[in-house]
Amino acid sequence: MSWDSYVNTLMAHELIEEVAIWGKTPGQESQWAATPGLSNISVAEIKRLAGDSNALRCCGPHVGGMKCMFIRDNSDDPQVLSMDLKSVKDEQGNSHSVCVGVCKTAFVIVKGTPASNGGTLAEALFKTIKYLKDSGC
Repeated sequence: MSWDSYVNTLMAHELIEEVAIWGKTPGQESQWAATPGLSNISVAEIKRLAGDSNALRCCGPHVGGMKCMFIRDNSDDPQVLSMDLKSVKDEQGNSHSVCVGVCKTAFVIVKGTPASNGGTLAEALFKTIKYLKDSGC
């Protein structure tokens, strides 16, 4: 399976700036595909995202070294299937919405443009996550 095609499809959305697809099976966490801006996500960051969402609410996660606030977990909602995060402001004063699509064995992570919000990212990501989840991924 070419994960790059999923990255390219998501990158075609005007409000998506970066994409990464990671395996999240315990002990097998690995990057399957990523654009340059999210190629530095670490195994520790993936393990934290895969852990208890209550712990994420207390002390937000990092995604590719970017500190984020945990907004909501809709990964069990069959109409959403994702978690919403918001980055702290970068050097230019911009914050970014980050949406983490959750499948059985993978995360699909999208970072939005400064103009995006979690709802539009979740909507853009949903079709891909739904397809992967229905395929057993």
